[in-house]
Amino acid sequence: MFHVTNGDSAAALIEASGVPGEVLPWRDVLHEGPVPVLPDAALRRVRATYLAALSGHSEPVILRSLEERDQRFEKAIENEEVVLWFEHDLYDQLQLLQILDRIARLGASLSGVRLICIGDHPTQARFEGLGNLEPVDFPELFEQRERVSPEQVALAQAAWQAFCSNEPMHLALSLRQETPSLPFLAPALRRHLEQYPSTRGGVRRTDHTTLDALAQGVERGRDLFQFQSRAEEAPFLGDLVFWTYLDQLTRGPRPLLCQRTTGPMSADSILGLTQDGKRVQSGEGDAIAWNGIDRWWGGVHQTGDRARWRWDRQRAQLVEDR
Repeated sequence: MFHVTNGDSAAALIEASGVPGEVLPWRDVLHEGPVPVLPDAALRRVRATYLAALSGHSEPVILRSLEERDQRFEKAIENEEVVLWFEHDLYDQLQLLQILDRIARLGASLSGVRLICIGDHPTQARFEGLGNLEPVDFPELFEQRERVSPEQVALAQAAWQAFCSNEPMHLALSLRQETPSLPFLAPALRRHLEQYPSTRGGVRRTDHTTLDALAQGVERGRDLFQFQSRAEEAPFLGDLVFWTYLDQLTRGPRPLLCQRTTGPMSADSILGLTQDGKRVQSGEGDAIAWNGIDRWWGGVHQTGDRARWRWDRQRAQLVEDR
Protein backbone atom coordinates (compact mmCIF):
# COMPACT_ATOMS: atom_id res chain seq x y z
CA MET A 1 0.00 0.00 0.00
CA PHE A 2 1.36 3.40 -1.02
CA HIS A 3 -0.25 6.78 -0.30
CA VAL A 4 0.32 10.12 -2.06
CA THR A 5 -0.93 13.39 -0.59
CA ASN A 6 -0.45 17.12 -0.85
CA GLY A 7 2.22 17.84 1.76
CA ASP A 8 3.86 17.05 5.05
CA SER A 9 0.95 17.92 7.36
CA ALA A 10 -1.49 15.53 5.70
CA ALA A 11 1.25 12.91 5.33
CA ALA A 12 1.98 12.99 9.07
CA LEU A 13 -1.72 12.59 9.88
CA ILE A 14 -2.08 9.58 7.56
CA GLU A 15 1.01 8.00 9.14
CA ALA A 16 -0.40 8.59 12.63
CA SER A 17 -3.84 7.25 11.73
CA GLY A 18 -2.93 3.58 11.59
CA VAL A 19 -3.77 3.29 7.89
CA PRO A 20 -1.15 0.85 6.56
CA GLY A 21 1.42 1.82 3.94
CA GLU A 22 4.13 4.29 3.03
CA VAL A 23 3.14 7.96 2.56
CA LEU A 24 4.63 10.31 -0.03
CA PRO A 25 3.99 14.09 0.19
CA TRP A 26 3.98 15.70 -3.29
CA ARG A 27 5.42 19.04 -2.06
CA ASP A 28 5.08 21.46 -4.95
CA VAL A 29 3.18 24.72 -5.13
CA LEU A 30 2.27 24.41 -8.80
CA HIS A 31 0.10 27.52 -8.91
CA GLU A 32 3.28 29.57 -8.43
CA GLY A 33 6.21 29.92 -10.82
CA PRO A 34 6.89 28.31 -14.21
CA VAL A 35 5.24 25.01 -15.17
CA PRO A 36 5.80 24.88 -18.94
CA VAL A 37 5.49 21.91 -21.27
CA LEU A 38 8.79 20.08 -20.75
CA PRO A 39 10.06 16.51 -20.31
CA ASP A 40 9.88 15.39 -16.68
CA ALA A 41 13.59 15.82 -15.94
CA ALA A 42 13.69 19.32 -17.40
CA LEU A 43 10.54 20.34 -15.53
CA ARG A 44 12.04 19.11 -12.26
CA ARG A 45 15.05 21.39 -12.84
CA VAL A 46 12.79 24.36 -13.59
CA ARG A 47 10.69 23.72 -10.49
CA ALA A 48 13.78 23.22 -8.30
CA THR A 49 15.17 26.57 -9.40
CA TYR A 50 11.90 28.31 -8.64
CA LEU A 51 11.27 26.55 -5.30
CA ALA A 52 14.81 27.30 -4.14
CA ALA A 53 14.31 31.00 -4.84
CA LEU A 54 10.94 30.93 -3.08
CA SER A 55 12.10 29.07 0.02
CA GLY A 56 15.75 30.05 0.31
CA HIS A 57 16.74 26.37 0.40
CA SER A 58 19.43 24.69 -1.67
CA GLU A 59 18.49 24.12 -5.32
CA PRO A 60 20.45 20.82 -5.56
CA VAL A 61 18.73 19.53 -2.40
CA ILE A 62 15.28 20.43 -3.77
CA LEU A 63 16.08 18.88 -7.14
CA ARG A 64 17.21 15.66 -5.46
CA SER A 65 14.00 15.63 -3.42
CA LEU A 66 11.87 15.96 -6.58
CA GLU A 67 13.86 13.20 -8.29
CA GLU A 68 13.46 10.87 -5.30
CA ARG A 69 9.75 11.69 -5.11
CA ASP A 70 9.19 10.75 -8.74
CA GLN A 71 11.31 7.61 -8.48
CA ARG A 72 9.38 6.42 -5.41
CA PHE A 73 6.08 7.15 -7.13
CA GLU A 74 7.01 5.37 -10.36
CA LYS A 75 8.16 2.30 -8.47
CA ALA A 76 4.97 2.23 -6.40
CA ILE A 77 2.60 2.66 -9.34
CA GLU A 78 4.10 -0.47 -10.94
CA ASN A 79 3.96 -2.69 -7.88
CA GLU A 80 1.44 -1.55 -5.25
CA GLU A 81 -2.03 -0.24 -4.66
CA VAL A 82 -1.65 3.55 -4.74
CA VAL A 83 -4.11 5.77 -2.88
CA LEU A 84 -4.25 9.47 -3.81
CA TRP A 85 -5.41 11.73 -0.96
CA PHE A 86 -6.41 15.22 -2.06
CA GLU A 87 -8.89 18.00 -1.43
CA HIS A 88 -10.87 20.59 -3.35
CA ASP A 89 -8.58 23.62 -3.57
CA LEU A 90 -6.32 24.88 -6.36
CA TYR A 91 -3.10 23.69 -4.71
CA ASP A 92 -4.35 20.11 -4.49
CA GLN A 93 -6.19 19.95 -7.79
CA LEU A 94 -3.06 20.93 -9.74
CA GLN A 95 -1.04 18.26 -7.94
CA LEU A 96 -3.74 15.72 -8.73
CA LEU A 97 -3.66 16.68 -12.41
CA GLN A 98 0.10 16.27 -12.56
CA ILE A 99 -0.06 12.87 -10.88
CA LEU A 100 -2.86 11.50 -13.07
CA ASP A 101 -1.09 12.80 -16.16
CA ARG A 102 2.10 11.05 -14.99
CA ILE A 103 0.20 7.79 -14.47
CA ALA A 104 -1.17 7.98 -18.02
CA ARG A 105 2.22 8.70 -19.57
CA LEU A 106 3.78 5.84 -17.64
CA GLY A 107 1.18 3.53 -19.16
CA ALA A 108 0.34 2.22 -15.70
CA SER A 109 -2.72 0.11 -15.06
CA LEU A 110 -5.51 1.89 -13.21
CA SER A 111 -6.63 -1.30 -11.49
CA GLY A 112 -4.56 -0.49 -8.39
CA VAL A 113 -5.05 3.29 -8.28
CA ARG A 114 -7.57 4.72 -5.81
CA LEU A 115 -8.67 8.29 -5.11
CA ILE A 116 -9.91 10.09 -2.00
CA CYS A 117 -10.80 13.69 -2.84
CA ILE A 118 -13.04 15.69 -0.51
CA GLY A 119 -14.40 19.20 -0.20
CA ASP A 120 -15.99 18.89 3.23
CA HIS A 121 -15.94 16.80 6.36
CA PRO A 122 -18.56 16.33 9.11
CA THR A 123 -16.10 17.39 11.82
CA GLN A 124 -15.41 20.76 10.16
CA ALA A 125 -17.84 23.68 9.97
CA ARG A 126 -15.58 25.18 7.29
CA PHE A 127 -13.40 22.57 5.65
CA GLU A 128 -10.00 23.94 4.70
CA GLY A 129 -8.06 20.75 4.09
CA LEU A 130 -6.90 17.32 5.16
CA GLY A 131 -4.31 18.95 7.40
CA ASN A 132 -7.06 20.22 9.71
CA LEU A 133 -8.47 16.76 10.42
CA GLU A 134 -7.45 14.39 13.21
CA PRO A 135 -5.69 11.05 12.69
CA VAL A 136 -8.86 9.25 13.81
CA ASP A 137 -10.69 10.69 10.77
CA PHE A 138 -8.48 9.01 8.18
CA PRO A 139 -9.40 5.30 8.48
CA GLU A 140 -13.02 6.06 7.54
CA LEU A 141 -11.88 8.17 4.58
CA PHE A 142 -9.58 5.33 3.55
CA GLU A 143 -12.54 2.96 3.39
CA GLN A 144 -14.28 5.39 1.01
CA ARG A 145 -11.49 5.31 -1.59
CA GLU A 146 -12.67 4.77 -5.16
CA ARG A 147 -10.98 3.38 -8.22
CA VAL A 148 -9.60 6.02 -10.58
CA SER A 149 -11.44 5.83 -13.89
CA PRO A 150 -10.19 6.28 -17.46
CA GLU A 151 -12.53 9.29 -17.73
CA GLN A 152 -10.82 10.97 -14.78
CA VAL A 153 -7.39 10.35 -16.26
CA ALA A 154 -8.39 11.66 -19.69
CA LEU A 155 -9.87 14.81 -18.15
CA ALA A 156 -6.78 15.32 -16.01
CA GLN A 157 -4.45 14.93 -18.98
CA ALA A 158 -6.36 17.50 -21.02
CA ALA A 159 -6.51 19.96 -18.12
CA TRP A 160 -2.82 19.51 -17.28
CA GLN A 161 -1.81 20.14 -20.88
CA ALA A 162 -3.98 23.27 -20.94
CA PHE A 163 -2.46 24.47 -17.66
CA CYS A 164 1.08 24.01 -18.96
CA SER A 165 0.32 25.59 -22.35
CA ASN A 166 1.61 29.07 -23.15
CA GLU A 167 -1.85 29.97 -24.48
CA PRO A 168 -4.18 30.36 -21.47
CA MET A 169 -7.31 30.50 -23.58
CA HIS A 170 -7.06 26.71 -23.91
CA LEU A 171 -7.66 26.50 -20.17
CA ALA A 172 -10.30 29.23 -20.17
CA LEU A 173 -12.30 27.50 -22.91
CA SER A 174 -12.09 24.14 -21.14
CA LEU A 175 -14.00 25.61 -18.19
CA ARG A 176 -17.11 25.90 -20.32
CA GLN A 177 -17.47 22.14 -19.94
CA GLU A 178 -18.66 20.40 -16.81
CA THR A 179 -16.19 18.10 -15.02
CA PRO A 180 -18.41 15.61 -13.16
CA SER A 181 -15.70 12.96 -12.90
CA LEU A 182 -13.46 15.49 -11.10
CA PRO A 183 -16.06 17.82 -9.58
CA PHE A 184 -13.60 20.19 -7.87
CA LEU A 185 -11.49 20.76 -10.95
CA ALA A 186 -13.45 23.48 -12.74
CA PRO A 187 -13.79 25.76 -9.67
CA ALA A 188 -10.08 25.32 -8.91
CA LEU A 189 -8.97 26.19 -12.43
CA ARG A 190 -11.31 29.17 -12.49
CA ARG A 191 -9.63 30.33 -9.29
CA HIS A 192 -6.29 29.97 -11.07
CA LEU A 193 -7.49 32.28 -13.84
CA GLU A 194 -8.59 34.82 -11.23
CA GLN A 195 -4.91 35.17 -10.30
CA TYR A 196 -4.26 36.77 -13.69
CA PRO A 197 -4.01 40.58 -13.49
CA SER A 198 -7.42 42.16 -13.33
CA THR A 199 -8.72 44.45 -16.03
CA ARG A 200 -9.49 46.77 -13.10
CA GLY A 201 -6.25 47.66 -11.36
CA GLY A 202 -3.84 45.14 -12.89
CA VAL A 203 -3.47 42.95 -9.79
CA ARG A 204 -4.57 39.38 -9.05
CA ARG A 205 -7.59 38.53 -6.92
CA THR A 206 -5.45 37.82 -3.85
CA ASP A 207 -3.86 41.26 -4.13
CA HIS A 208 -7.28 42.90 -4.49
CA THR A 209 -8.29 41.18 -1.26
CA THR A 210 -5.15 42.47 0.48
CA LEU A 211 -5.79 46.03 -0.68
CA ASP A 212 -9.39 45.79 0.50
CA ALA A 213 -8.26 44.49 3.90
CA LEU A 214 -5.80 47.34 4.35
CA ALA A 215 -8.48 49.84 3.33
CA GLN A 216 -10.58 48.39 6.17
CA GLY A 217 -7.79 48.87 8.71
CA VAL A 218 -6.20 45.41 8.74
CA GLU A 219 -2.46 45.98 8.75
CA ARG A 220 -0.51 43.10 10.38
CA GLY A 221 0.82 40.27 8.21
CA ARG A 222 -0.89 37.44 10.09
CA ASP A 223 -4.21 39.29 10.07
CA LEU A 224 -3.95 40.00 6.35
CA PHE A 225 -3.27 36.31 5.75
CA GLN A 226 -6.30 35.29 7.79
CA PHE A 227 -8.45 37.89 6.02
CA GLN A 228 -7.57 36.55 2.57
CA SER A 229 -8.02 32.94 3.71
CA ARG A 230 -11.54 33.71 4.93
CA ALA A 231 -12.28 35.39 1.58
CA GLU A 232 -11.51 32.18 -0.33
CA GLU A 233 -14.19 29.64 -1.19
CA ALA A 234 -11.47 26.98 -0.99
CA PRO A 235 -8.31 28.34 0.69
CA PHE A 236 -5.21 27.25 -1.20
CA LEU A 237 -2.47 29.74 -0.40
CA GLY A 238 0.24 29.08 2.17
CA ASP A 239 1.71 31.83 4.29
CA LEU A 240 5.18 31.58 2.69
CA VAL A 241 3.77 32.41 -0.74
CA PHE A 242 1.54 35.11 0.74
CA TRP A 243 4.56 36.88 2.25
CA THR A 244 6.09 37.01 -1.24
CA TYR A 245 2.86 38.55 -2.54
CA LEU A 246 3.03 41.27 0.10
CA ASP A 247 6.70 41.87 -0.61
CA GLN A 248 6.02 42.26 -4.35
CA LEU A 249 3.39 44.89 -3.61
CA THR A 250 6.00 47.00 -1.76
CA ARG A 251 8.31 47.09 -4.78
CA GLY A 252 8.51 48.81 -8.15
CA PRO A 253 8.63 52.45 -9.25
CA ARG A 254 5.19 53.02 -7.71
CA PRO A 255 4.62 50.52 -4.84
CA LEU A 256 1.09 49.79 -3.70
CA LEU A 257 2.09 48.98 -0.11
CA CYS A 258 4.56 50.39 2.38
CA GLN A 259 6.13 48.22 5.08
CA ARG A 260 6.24 50.02 8.41
CA THR A 261 8.43 47.43 10.11
CA THR A 262 11.97 46.31 9.31
CA GLY A 263 13.16 42.88 8.27
CA PRO A 264 11.77 40.23 5.92
CA MET A 265 8.03 40.08 5.30
CA SER A 266 6.39 37.93 7.95
CA ALA A 267 3.36 37.44 10.18
CA ASP A 268 4.58 40.35 12.34
CA SER A 269 5.06 42.84 9.51
CA ILE A 270 2.95 46.00 9.62
CA LEU A 271 1.83 47.39 6.27
CA GLY A 272 -0.15 50.25 4.87
CA LEU A 273 -1.54 51.45 1.57
CA THR A 274 0.42 53.99 -0.47
CA GLN A 275 -1.47 56.63 -2.41
CA ASP A 276 -1.04 54.47 -5.52
CA GLY A 277 -2.31 51.48 -3.58
CA LYS A 278 -5.42 53.44 -2.69
CA ARG A 279 -5.88 54.34 -6.35
CA VAL A 280 -5.64 50.72 -7.49
CA GLN A 281 -7.94 49.59 -4.69
CA SER A 282 -10.57 52.08 -5.82
CA GLY A 283 -10.14 51.18 -9.50
CA GLU A 284 -8.50 54.45 -10.50
CA GLY A 285 -5.01 53.17 -11.38
CA ASP A 286 -3.25 50.24 -13.03
CA ALA A 287 -0.33 48.53 -11.31
CA ILE A 288 1.08 47.02 -14.49
CA ALA A 289 1.16 50.36 -16.32
CA TRP A 290 3.16 51.74 -13.38
CA ASN A 291 5.38 48.81 -12.36
CA GLY A 292 5.37 46.32 -15.23
CA ILE A 293 4.90 42.58 -14.85
CA ASP A 294 7.10 39.46 -14.70
CA ARG A 295 5.01 36.49 -13.60
CA TRP A 296 4.13 32.89 -14.52
CA TRP A 297 0.78 31.10 -14.56
CA GLY A 298 1.55 27.47 -15.38
CA GLY A 299 3.05 27.69 -18.86
CA VAL A 300 2.15 31.35 -19.42
CA HIS A 301 4.83 33.97 -18.80
CA GLN A 302 3.82 37.62 -18.92
CA THR A 303 6.57 40.23 -18.86
CA GLY A 304 7.05 43.87 -19.75
CA ASP A 305 4.93 46.96 -19.32
CA ARG A 306 1.64 45.42 -20.36
CA ALA A 307 -0.28 42.17 -19.86
CA ARG A 308 -1.66 40.38 -22.89
CA TRP A 309 -4.00 38.31 -20.70
CA ARG A 310 -6.19 39.70 -17.94
CA TRP A 311 -9.10 38.53 -15.83
CA ASP A 312 -12.32 40.49 -16.23
CA ARG A 313 -13.99 40.25 -12.81
CA GLN A 314 -17.33 41.64 -13.98
CA ARG A 315 -17.67 39.20 -16.89
CA ALA A 316 -15.88 36.41 -14.99
CA GLN A 317 -13.69 35.51 -17.95
CA LEU A 318 -10.15 35.75 -19.26
CA VAL A 319 -9.71 38.39 -21.93
CA GLU A 320 -6.93 39.06 -24.41
CA ASP A 321 -5.55 42.53 -25.04
CA ARG A 322 -3.68 42.51 -28.33
